[in-house]
Parts: sequence; C-alpha cells; structure tokens
Amino acid sequence: MGHEAPAFALLEQSEQAANAVVRSLLPAHAPLGAAAQARLGLAELPGHVDRLAPGMVYAVACAEQAVRVPLVAGALAASLRTGKPCALVTPAAPGILLRKARLAGFALQGPLKAGELTICQVAAEAPKHLFRLGVQSLISQLERHIPARNALVVIDEADALFLIADPRAAAEAAARYAEWANARGHSVLALFAPAPEAAREYLTLRRLGESFAGFALARPAAGGALFEVRHWFGDEGASAREDFELRLAGTRPHMRRAEPLRRLEEPLTPVDSVICVRGALAASVPSWQCWEEVDSIAQAVDAARRSEAATLVLPFERPNDYEALAHAVSEVRSLERASLRVVVRERALRLRSSQTLALLRLGASSVIPLEVPDAAVKRMTDALQGTRFARPYDHDLRQIEEETIGLLRARTFNRASFCDAVERLLAAADGFDVESCLVGLDGDDVEPWRILAMARRQAREFVAFAENRQAWFYWVGCRAAALPQVLKRMNVGLRFEVHGEPRGVLCALDRLRQA
Repeated sequence: MGHEAPAFALLEQSEQAANAVVRSLLPAHAPLGAAAQARLGLAELPGHVDRLAPGMVYAVACAEQAVRVPLVAGALAASLRTGKPCALVTPAAPGILLRKARLAGFALQGPLKAGELTICQVAAEAPKHLFRLGVQSLISQLERHIPARNALVVIDEADALFLIADPRAAAEAAARYAEWANARGHSVLALFAPAPEAAREYLTLRRLGESFAGFALARPAAGGALFEVRHWFGDEGASAREDFELRLAGTRPHMRRAEPLRRLEEPLTPVDSVICVRGALAASVPSWQCWEEVDSIAQAVDAARRSEAATLVLPFERPNDYEALAHAVSEVRSLERASLRVVVRERALRLRSSQTLALLRLGASSVIPLEVPDAAVKRMTDALQGTRFARPYDHDLRQIEEETIGLLRARTFNRASFCDAVERLLAAADGFDVESCLVGLDGDDVEPWRILAMARRQAREFVAFAENRQAWFYWVGCRAAALPQVLKRMNVGLRFEVHGEPRGVLCALDRLRQA
C-alpha cells in the first residue's frame, strides 16, 4: 500500500491549518484509456444504468455496510478494468476497507500500487470545518490528489461531506459538487449511509436526490441485495423507477479479478398455486388449477411453508385481523422465497392508511381496496402468477409499527415533536403511494384545543399540535383536494394553508421550526 502522506490543512491560509482533513495514499495516476468508462459494476444491468455519464453526480443510499462496501469496491474494480482512473474518498481506515473489499471478492491493492487508484481518507474532524468553510475547501484539497479530469470519484459514507444534517447547507454542498463534476468531467458516485432513526436526514437526502443525475436505494435481501432505482440518467440514456435483485458474488480472496454483483436468475418453480382464505373471494376460480382454500390466515401461512411458488389471498374483515395479517406477511417474507406473493383483500372493512403502509413495508405484494369486485381481484391475482417479489421490505414488525401506527396513537405534540413525527411519517411512506397532507389552521375566534377536539371526533389518522390560535395537522391518507370536505365536517371557518407534496411539507416544517 505504500506510506501515507502527512496530514494537511483544510485551507492553507487558515489559522486552523493544523487540523487534518484529508490524507492521500499513492496519488499517482494511470493515463486515461481509450475505452475508459465509469461503471457501477452491477452485472446484467442495462447499460443506461450501469454506465455513468461524465460530469454528473449519482447517489445511492445504503445503510448496510455489508452491501455498501461491495458496491463501492465493485464500481471501482469494474471502472479500473476499462482503464478509468479512480479515486475513493472515505472516512474509514484505508487498510481496513481494502481488506473488507478483498474478503468480499474485490482485490484493489494492485491498482492502488500501480497508481490507477487513489484513496483519500477524510479525518474525523472534517465535517465541523466544512460547515464553517464550505465544501469548496475540501474540493480544493482533493484536486491535489485525484486525477485532474475524467475520473470516477467514489465517496463512501458521504453524509457528512454533503452536510446532510442541515438541509440548506446540504443543498449548497450538492450544488458545489455538481459544478465541480461538470467542470472536471468527473463521474461522482456518492454512497450515503442514513441511520434508520434519522428521518430528517433521509428526507434531506431524498430532496437532494432530485438534483442528482441518479438516485437509488440498496438494501440487503435474501442471498444478496435489492437495488431500487428511483431515477437514473446514465451515459446511454434515462431510466425511470426500476428494481433489480442482486447477489453479492465476488471471487475468492486470493484471486485478483473480482466479479461484480450479479442479478438473480433462479428459475421459477413450474407449479404456481393460489392459497386463498375462505371468505376472501365469493367462490373458487375454475381457471386456477392449483387452488387451495383454507379456513384461516394461520393455515394459509402453514400452506405457504410447504410451497415454493404461490399467491396467498388473505382477507381483512374485522379490526383484529390486522395483527394476524401483519404477522402473516412477516412470516412469509422470513421464508426468503421470492416466488411467494401475499395479496390482502379488504372485505367488510377498510384498513387504515397507516396499516396499509405497514403491510406494504413488511412485504405484501398489494392491498386490494374494498370496492374492487371479485372479477378484478381474480385478474390481479392472475397477473402475479409466475412473477417474483423483488421490492425492498423490512423485517422488524415492531419498528415498522412504531414508525407508522405508533406515531398516530400519540395524543400530545409540541412544535418540535410534531415536526419530528411528520418527518418520520414522510420517511416511512417514501416509495409508497400513500397520499397525505399538512394543514395549518389559523383563527382568532376558536381556541386551538377545541380545533383538536373536533378533529379527533372526525378522523383518527393524523398528528397535530396547537398553540397561539394556530393548529397544525398532518393527515395520513388524506388528499389535499379532499381537505375542504374534512374541514366542512369539522364545522370550522378558519384560514388555512395546505401542503400535499413532500417538498412543500418539508419547507413548511422548516418555517414552523424557525417561527
């Protein structure tokens, strides 16, 4: 690996020049090859996703180190093989990171010694200086150690370097990195590791993602990972939302060449059945040759354990059914069989929006509304046959309910806790079609506590707080267009403002915090 260069200052002219920010290892570089190309290194992805465009910034959110490190190493290894000079910026100790990459099947020591790869370690105290001096100071120092133009720059654990803790500073930092990438022709791949409990930081990242050339989520799954593209503008075209099922499959540690992540290609079992709880449909379907009807949700889960490929159709008929449904979906997903699908069909009652969200996050394939007739349910179930469940899902039932249903059970919020609760609900619903809206009510003639009392008599799925003749509500499952009818039922004539889009909600929360 060679010797580390001595630590140097964030800014040469700064009085705090003794504070180390970046240490560079072997900053020599290989010449740009004719076919050099920045790549993700994800095998069998379409070219417009795998190949990164020069002058653009791409972001991947991945909290799991066991997935993130192979993604980092795979992108570097694939790009280096094309002759692309590469640089890695990381807060981790380079030696440890290289050993982890080697154990994952990616040997990067050779390119590092040959000068094709540069590794820059970010010092622990760098983020606090970046808030004061700006990211341009870091960019200036990086330019002394990475290739001058047309390189792949991978930033691992980029949260602190993009100042994600402060939405305004993060937006400014993202703009500076984008300008730098465009001016130098670099392809920048930033991997973020947002903490599960840090809803505000994740939402800030999602807002930044709109300005990046690409944004995706990577999460662990059975035997590998799920790569969920939200949007992607690669070197060969654009890609809308897509999900890819990947397997972490590097080579043995003693082999130099590393295989990238591979897409799962396990064949589906030829027998694909339907397991239906009695009452979910009015009658059996003659076209379903492999049909099994059971008496309860628990029996349906038992039947799923014996099946390699099946669609479970489970009814929601009574309020107490939700708990059984949640455990059933969680148990089916714990079997780690992508050929098992779970459909929840509302029968006599509707699920609350928070319950629907929790079931989808646990891994339900779909929740069919009450008004959908049997014929349409049958067609939707037929459409699932022969497919694999490839959407990211969560394993921790208790945590999911705390992030959704549990927040809505709370009765009392102050300004800070209300903003935190709304951000957590927004983060929990990210990626799912759950319409919600933030509403601010203002009136001189109605006391705030009376507004809250009236709201609780009309609806349940909301969080709220009131002070100084104002009341704020976040209604889950309520469209902004439906709000006038809700207020009419409350029988209040107040001035109000409504925010239905996540961006508008977050801006309103920022103003509310500062008020």
